[in-house]
Amino acid sequence: MKKLLTIASLALVMVSCSNDDNSHEITVRTKIGSMTRTEINTEGKTVFSLGDAFLLYAWDGTASAAATPWIDGTKVTQTATDVWTPEATLYWKSEATKHDFIAVYPAAIVDKNVSLIAQPYTFRDANAGGYKLLDDDVLLARLSNVTMTADYSLTLPFEHIMSKLRVVLTFRNEWDGVPTVTAVTANMTRQSTINCINGTVSPLASSATDRKMLAAASNSDNSRCFEIVCAPNDPVLKRIVTTISNRTFTFTSPELIPLEPGKVTTVNLVVGRNTIDLDFTTPGGGEGGGSGEG
Repeated sequence: MKKLLTIASLALVMVSCSNDDNSHEITVRTKIGSMTRTEINTEGKTVFSLGDAFLLYAWDGTASAAATPWIDGTKVTQTATDVWTPEATLYWKSEATKHDFIAVYPAAIVDKNVSLIAQPYTFRDANAGGYKLLDDDVLLARLSNVTMTADYSLTLPFEHIMSKLRVVLTFRNEWDGVPTVTAVTANMTRQSTINCINGTVSPLASSATDRKMLAAASNSDNSRCFEIVCAPNDPVLKRIVTTISNRTFTFTSPELIPLEPGKVTTVNLVVGRNTIDLDFTTPGGGEGGGSGEG
């Protein structure tokens, strides 16, 4: 099974100057490794887009919703290539302090009036103009017991906390060429809560709806691919509805279709005129089955 959602790394290089209380001011620059969330530059490397921003939190000791961080959601924005500018001056607490850091990307998803352990999140509407899968990707970086290094550098390992569902339609030769696929929808939750402290996502079963999937590049001339970013461990995902040449086919899995954070689950549908075989591969490599009717 292909893993399209991968772990990404963001390095913050911090240059400091001393002040009277022996803390160190932080200037942020970035070195970006492989990331699927971001755009690809002319050298084939993945980079953040100008204007991208994350929120940075830091605790003197263990990260906790009950403890007040001394860096309390400072917004850090990419203002030029590899240049990140915080909205306020950032400091290491002290040389001896053991720090916990959390960074949330993108910054816009955080409601500062709500606890970090219960951030509400609503997936975007694919029917809205200009919608992209990247709009629903969420990254967290969490570090514990970090002490200030000699060069004041810090590396934040960002991870994808959402999942991706992919539906691949392959057509039998019963069809006269590849038919028109009008729509593919998956019945799944649209709202979740995010615990930024421990990195978990809790989908709300009461928010279940048919979410439209977006067309993606196919691997062959005889297939069509559709994708959506969604909450891991969705408690309702069993049904996928596909409209092909003005006919609606409903597929129901006997068990929940598994979704894991940072991974992709691929559902393969082999489409005939009157029958459709459903088979999916779980993120862990196991196999499952389902049924379909047209």
